[in-house]
Amino acid sequence: MYVSAITHHVQGKFLDRANVNDYIHYFVKKLRDGRSYVSRRVDAMQGTTLLFTATMSFQMPEPDQPQFFAPPPKIVMDGDFKLQLNIQEGQNFLPKEVLAPEKCMLSYKRYEHLLSTIPKDDPMYAMCAKWTDDQRHVYPVEYRPAVPTMYDKDGHLQYGTSVAYWVRSRGNSPGSINFQRAMLAFQTDQLLLVNMQSSIRSLVPSMMASLDHTMWFHNDFTMKDWLLMVVRRQDCLPFVS
Repeated sequence: MYVSAITHHVQGKFLDRANVNDYIHYFVKKLRDGRSYVSRRVDAMQGTTLLFTATMSFQMPEPDQPQFFAPPPKIVMDGDFKLQLNIQEGQNFLPKEVLAPEKCMLSYKRYEHLLSTIPKDDPMYAMCAKWTDDQRHVYPVEYRPAVPTMYDKDGHLQYGTSVAYWVRSRGNSPGSINFQRAMLAFQTDQLLLVNMQSSIRSLVPSMMASLDHTMWFHNDFTMKDWLLMVVRRQDCLPFVS
């Protein structure tokens, strides 16, 4: 009966660090099977340690079900993009325009200038070189910064910029609606945290970790197409406390 149910909502929480040399076991618990929605919980365990837990709901498709699209920025081939240096501390804003994906910088070129200026025995060189190689050859999803003011010449996110990315899978992306949504959910962990640095001038984090993820899916998509991800801090949204 529930084979055709599609992912509607996912809420996950990271609770502990994992040992990369040990297996992770996933346990699925049935919470409820309703006529319209199905609910499950997934726990990721290493031994007796709970690493991650997620609750999710799946919806039975309905005829003429409405879909929701947030109004996108204007997509342009060229534009006058500037940093907003006089914003109030913590203020966040959405881009009015973004570059078309074919006009955006390739993600693996983010640290190209930095790698040409620091010695190869510098620990930063090894980290940025691995990041560059992963972006070019390893990661199954590629991204491109849709706002050209996002990074400075050394690849650091700039204060006063709006934040938006284009994302898509490398090559074709066959699979069900649920598979496409799982790919996008995985990808969101890669790009969101740095948004804080664009609106807090004094922020110099020693470490950033993404602990909680919540996603709602309102319409269908395929990861082989370019998807625009516009990022905004939640505490800067109206009616959020």
